[in-house]
Amino acid sequence: MSDISTPGVFSPAEASTARDRRPIVLGSGRVPFFRWSFGLINRLVMTCDVAIVVLSSVLPRLLAGDAMPQLSWVQSLLLGIIEALVFVRTMQWIRSYRVEARERLIVSLPLMLGPLLCAWVFTGLYYAAFHSGAWSLDLVWLWHGPQVGALVLARVVERAALPHSQRQALIRRRVAVIGANASGAIVMARMMADDHREEFEIVGLFADTTDELQSGQVSGVPIAGDLDRLTAVASTSVIDLVVVALPLSTAMAQVGRIKALQWVPADVVIPLDEVPLPAVPNRLTDVAGMPVLQVISRPLKGSLALLKLAEDYILASIILAFVSPVLILIGIAIKLDSPGPVFFRQDRAGYGNRTFRIYKFRTMTCDPNDDGSVGTQLGYNPRVTRVGRILRQLSLDEVPQLLNVLLGDMSLVGPRPYVPNMLVEGQVFCDAVENYGYRFRLKPGITGLAQANGLRSFALRSMDNARRSVEMDIEYISRWSLGLDLRIMVKTLVAAMSGPDVF
Repeated sequence: MSDISTPGVFSPAEASTARDRRPIVLGSGRVPFFRWSFGLINRLVMTCDVAIVVLSSVLPRLLAGDAMPQLSWVQSLLLGIIEALVFVRTMQWIRSYRVEARERLIVSLPLMLGPLLCAWVFTGLYYAAFHSGAWSLDLVWLWHGPQVGALVLARVVERAALPHSQRQALIRRRVAVIGANASGAIVMARMMADDHREEFEIVGLFADTTDELQSGQVSGVPIAGDLDRLTAVASTSVIDLVVVALPLSTAMAQVGRIKALQWVPADVVIPLDEVPLPAVPNRLTDVAGMPVLQVISRPLKGSLALLKLAEDYILASIILAFVSPVLILIGIAIKLDSPGPVFFRQDRAGYGNRTFRIYKFRTMTCDPNDDGSVGTQLGYNPRVTRVGRILRQLSLDEVPQLLNVLLGDMSLVGPRPYVPNMLVEGQVFCDAVENYGYRFRLKPGITGLAQANGLRSFALRSMDNARRSVEMDIEYISRWSLGLDLRIMVKTLVAAMSGPDVF
C-alpha cells in the first residue's frame, strides 16, 4: 500500500496521535433529525436573558402594588422591553454570547455587567425624559436587585447543566473528507491542528476513485471506503459536513460525483485555496481557516429543526387523541371485512436514505408477491376490499402514519416516502428523476407540497408528473415555514374530502 505524503501534513506517527484525539468512527443507529448546536444554545440563553429582564421590570408592581405608584403596568413592561433589547444587543456587540465568554463564570459575569449597566442608563434616561416623578431607591432595588440575581443564577445553572465536555461536543462538527490525496491530507491536517482540533471530529476519509481506494491510507489515516460507503455511513451515523477535497477544476468537472452527495443530509463544501475570494461571494464560508465554496446546504438547522419537531409532536399527539375512537372502529371494520392484519406495513426510504417501516390501514387483500413497485392501477382492482375502498376515498388509511411521526421517522408535512423500487413508466423512480436524492435531506411527510397540488397516487405514474413532484419537494425544502406547513395541511384535508385515492 502506498502512503501519500505532503509537506506540512502530519506524519504517520502524528496521525496516530491525532486519531487518538479524534477517533474515526463509523457509527450506527438512527440518524437524529434535530441536533443540538452551540448556536441554538446561544439563542436559548438570549431568550432566557430577555425573559428575565422583562419579567424583572414588572416585579416592583407585583410586589408593591399600588404602594409603588411611580410606574403603571404598561410603563413597567415598556421599560423592561427596552432594557432587554439594549442589554442583549450590547451583549452581542461585545460577543459575550460566544462559547469562550461563557466557559468560566469569572469571565462571563464581568462581561455581563457592562451591558447591564448600559441598559440601566438607557432606561433611566428614557424614564427621566417621559416621567415627571423621580426614581425612588425602593424602585431601583426591587427592579434591578432580583434582575442581577436571576441573571447570575441562570449562568450558574447553565454551567452546571452543560459541563465542559458537553460544550466541546456541541461545538464539534462531524466531518467526512472525500479525496484520498494530497488535498485531503491538507484538509485533515488543518482540522486536526491545535487551533481547530476541538471543532471537528473526522468521521472518515473516503476515496473519490478506485486508484485512491487501493492506496489504503493517506499519511497514516486509513481510507474508510468510496462514495457508496459514505452514503451508507451517513444513513446510520451523524455527518454535519462533507469536504470535497479535490482540485476545484476536477471537482466542478465531476458534477455527477457531487450530486451523489445529495443523499447525505449534511453541508457539502469545496476548498477554494486556488480561487480568488471575490469569485463566488454568495456561497463563501470558512472551515478550519480555509475559504470554502458551499455547494449543498443542510436544511432546517438548529432552532428551525426544533420548531419543526415541536410542530410534528404537538399536532400529531392532539390529532391522534381526537381520532383514536374512530381508529378503533376502523380496525374492527377491517377485521370483519376480510382476513389479514389491521395494519399494512412496508419499508420506505426516509431521512438520510434510511429505511423505516411505514404504517397504514390495510385496504387490500394480502399478496406476498406484491413488492409495491407497480402500485395500485386505475380502474377496478379486485384486491381492494369494501372497507378499503371507503378508507382510500377519504384517505383514512393514511392516519396511522401519525404513529410514524411520534416514532420520529416522519413529519406531518414533507416529501412523501415512496417504495424504494417504485416504477414510473417502467423505470425506477429514484434513478429516472434527477435530484431525487435531495428529498431525503428532510424527514418524509404524511403529505407534502406535491400531494397538496394534485401530484399523488395515479398522477405519479406519469414521468412528467414524477419530475414535477420532485421539483416541488425541493421547493418545499428550500422555503419551509410553519405557515407553509399549515397551508399544505389544510389544502390536503380539503382534497381528501373531495376526491378518491389522495395518496
